[in-house]
Formats: sequence, structure tokens, C-alpha cells
Amino acid sequence: MGLLGIGLLIIAGVAIAPFVLFVIYLIINTKKVGFLKTIKSKTAIVLIILTFLCGGLFISAFIPRSGNQLFKDYVLDPMPKSIKVIDSYDGSSEFYPQTCIHFKISPDDFQLIFASRKWEVDSDDTPARLICNDSLKNPWDFPFPPPSLGSDVVIYTFVPRERDREILITNTQMNEVYYKYYDGNMP
Repeated sequence: MGLLGIGLLIIAGVAIAPFVLFVIYLIINTKKVGFLKTIKSKTAIVLIILTFLCGGLFISAFIPRSGNQLFKDYVLDPMPKSIKVIDSYDGSSEFYPQTCIHFKISPDDFQLIFASRKWEVDSDDTPARLICNDSLKNPWDFPFPPPSLGSDVVIYTFVPRERDREILITNTQMNEVYYKYYDGNMP
């Protein structure tokens, strides 16, 4: 958890730095040339713009993405027309290492997802539960297999980077899918 705290402090420092520089610039130059000339200077305008840009980027990191955006970011972009996202969880806005998407899809479009990566059938790793999210706001905590898929499911896995893992759990008709991404590099 210490690394996450250090990272957050660095990000907050970068977001706050332009504002601090602006205040210092304002204090120093107001004494020399007056407040109006200082505030109208190009340097002050640039620092104000940087303050809003950095602050906006910092705040946007805490806004969860929509299910459709998560699908594009993690599964497949462009998103096939048959996709209907039923539920999703974006853990990145809460600094939680999981992202989950439950969606309906046509079997033909499922083949596009399957062809997009080197998915492997994983019959060895059958979890007892499908859990995603550590908060009580909208927890995903289903017995395995998820009830909506029925009892006959296929699990596909893909490892994009060391310690990361992607999982697709689908019914045999390949028209309903639970997708889970685990970022093994987050504490």
C-alpha cells in the first residue's frame, strides 16, 4: 500500500505544482509591477491554463468509465454492433486492480474477440466464486458458474503481461460473456 500512497502523492504533486508556481509568481511580481500587469502577463496565463489542465486530468482519474468504454479499452475496439453491456465495474477509479464486464454478444462477434488475442481454454482453474470489486456499492460476487450462464461454461484466459490476467467466461452458445481483467501490478 506504501507504493500506491507514494504514487498518489506524486500525481497530486504534479497536479498542484502549476498552481503553486502561479501563486509564487503572483506574489513576487505583484510587488514589482502590480497585480493587473502580473495577472495579464503571458506567464500568468500559461500557469493558469496549466493549473486547470493538470487539475482536470487529476480529477478525471477518479471518474469511472462506462461499460461501453471499458469494453473498447479492454476487450475489443471497435466495439461490434451486437454487444450489449449488461453490467460493468471499473476498478481503476478506486485504485482497485480489477475490471469486470458482463455483456451479451452474437456468436460471430465472439469469434472476433477470440481472434483478437491468444486466448487459451483453461479447464484447470475453476474458481468457487466470481468476485470483482471490494466495495459494497455494486459487488460482483457470484457462485461459479455465474447463474445467467447455466452450468456448462467455457473459461478462456490470456496473460497480456507478467502478473496480469484476462478471463472470459462464456456459455456454450457463446452469446453471453463475463470478462474480468486483473492487474497484478497494482498493490
